[in-house]
Amino acid sequence: MTQLVGSLFVEGVDSALAQARRLDPTDLVEFRIDGARSLELSPLVLGRPRPAIVTARSRDEGGRFLGTEDERFDLLARALDLGVEWVDVEWAAWPGARARLDPSRTIVSRHDFEGVPEASVVERFFRDARSSGAAMGKFVVTPRSLRELAAFLSAFRRARVPGVAFGMGRYGLLSRVLAARAGSAWIYGAVDAAETAPGQPSVAELRRPYRVSSVTASTRLFGILGSPLGHSLSPWIHNEQFAEGNVDAVYVPFETNDLDDFIAAAESLDLRGFSVTIPHKEAVVARLDHVSDEARALGAVNTIVRVDERWHGENYDAAGFVDALAAGPELRGASAIVLGAGGAARAVAFALRRNGARVVVGSRTDARSQSVAGDLGVDSCAWDALPLESADLVVNATPLGMWPHVESSPIDVARLRPGAWVVDTIYNPVETRLLRDARARGLHVKSGLEMFVGQAARQFRLFTGCEPDVARMRDTCRQRLVKRNVVLVGLRGSGKSTVGRIVAESRGVAFVDLDDEIANDAGMTIAQIFAREGEPAFRDREYHALERVLAHDGQVIAAGGGVVLDERNRRLLVDRATCVYLEAAADVLHRRLAPTFESDPQRPSLTGLPLQGEIEKLERDRGGLYRSVAQFVVTAGDGTPEEVAARVAIAVGAVEG
Repeated sequence: MTQLVGSLFVEGVDSALAQARRLDPTDLVEFRIDGARSLELSPLVLGRPRPAIVTARSRDEGGRFLGTEDERFDLLARALDLGVEWVDVEWAAWPGARARLDPSRTIVSRHDFEGVPEASVVERFFRDARSSGAAMGKFVVTPRSLRELAAFLSAFRRARVPGVAFGMGRYGLLSRVLAARAGSAWIYGAVDAAETAPGQPSVAELRRPYRVSSVTASTRLFGILGSPLGHSLSPWIHNEQFAEGNVDAVYVPFETNDLDDFIAAAESLDLRGFSVTIPHKEAVVARLDHVSDEARALGAVNTIVRVDERWHGENYDAAGFVDALAAGPELRGASAIVLGAGGAARAVAFALRRNGARVVVGSRTDARSQSVAGDLGVDSCAWDALPLESADLVVNATPLGMWPHVESSPIDVARLRPGAWVVDTIYNPVETRLLRDARARGLHVKSGLEMFVGQAARQFRLFTGCEPDVARMRDTCRQRLVKRNVVLVGLRGSGKSTVGRIVAESRGVAFVDLDDEIANDAGMTIAQIFAREGEPAFRDREYHALERVLAHDGQVIAAGGGVVLDERNRRLLVDRATCVYLEAAADVLHRRLAPTFESDPQRPSLTGLPLQGEIEKLERDRGGLYRSVAQFVVTAGDGTPEEVAARVAIAVGAVEG
């Protein structure tokens, strides 16, 4: 059974032990001591709350140790003398270290940051490591494709000796789950948001939803194919259903644009089934052995399963839509309008026509809506002439209203008749602007979450033959979509603190200024921290303050302008908060900051440039980072602080609805 290792950089003994105590008691902890300037090993080793590995990684293999090899080996030997269970030393250094370390408690490791060696090299390493007397070998590679990852894990299995094997980089998470299935003795994750290797997921993520410690060679493999997949809810709902139903299976993301690469890896990994999303729903059809009549009619699949070693494709989008309307309007004879002409619109129009509705398809591109209508035998209409006033049912199958542009709505619901139904295919946010407006007018509404859960439930039945807990699926999705802390990010002058206080007051919750938290902890102003300790020390303080604040729910938090510069902070913001980017134009920021820019000792220039130049440089350096963590982008350059706060409240309310 694979053991889960929480890996952490040791900066100080107290903080390292505090982090280690947050791990589940069944896990190991790896203390990376190569970055510590001075360290007393005795309290660290003797105070460890569970079995531990001590590593002082050399710079040649991605570490930060600056001393001599003799000094490094002395540290590891001292850790063993103090009773630590394991030490880790590089395979290349093993000949020099072997005489000073207990081989039976030493892991010999090898790292390849450029790619994956030939299979024969991988097999030989694990066998040689074992025959050298070391406890086991650890090989960490950097796969550049799914095929490379699959080949590496196959070579590890063929070695047939105890060992640790996984990948770094873009396939970091996937490689760890698959490595557990391949028999890796240990799998490493970051204790908190700070990774100790490129692409390293957190221990919490490996434990839930992926349950790495329970994955074995007999665990059936399922997944989702597409790109991007960063915000996919599918791994959460399927893995939780596997756990609830005691199904020995795991569901993982295969994020790639290369369909050939995926198909080759799927065969090697014995993938039993997978969901399909953009951009592969149409292209993958030609690779299948059999396609259902419905999928063929729609020209796309969203579910593929292995039956008698043949790939069988289904499309559950239409069926999921009908399932969502089970307690909704009567479809037979209903007048239905479908907004959009993409894959979702095609599936919805197909389902409505099959269930007896009179369907009109409309999009902003007449040729596309005419094409969909012609293929499905329904009517089309120009966007500006849609007969909304007479519709019994309107379905939004466009991306209008999807985050981060949650203030968008495809139609004016005032045109709809009383008693009409409004359905959205968007599920993030759970309640879109369209649905909120419709609900406010007393109309009937259905969220896209229902359609998503409906098709996911059908996928689960096909994958496992078991009946899913649909209510639990729905709850899981809502829990992932709603994060109880709201964090405002943006450049200095965008109004984060002012707007944040108004939002907090309107919600009846606490307001936190992160810079104030940092200053209070340090007993210094932010300017003094920068001057006395430097920016790296400030960013470390900022990370620990943000982590501590986000441990509590129900707050509105204004973050400093540079919070997104630290990868650890970005991971915290994405994982633990609803993040709103207050975006303001350069001229607005200039007008707000000019009166105090040169005279405020607490907020000195960050770049040494004149104000206009500083604003432009910070926007170039940080704008993309703000967008990468933000669930919503709210314009903060026009209107009063109260008006901007109202926009934030609308955005956040859309998610929490």
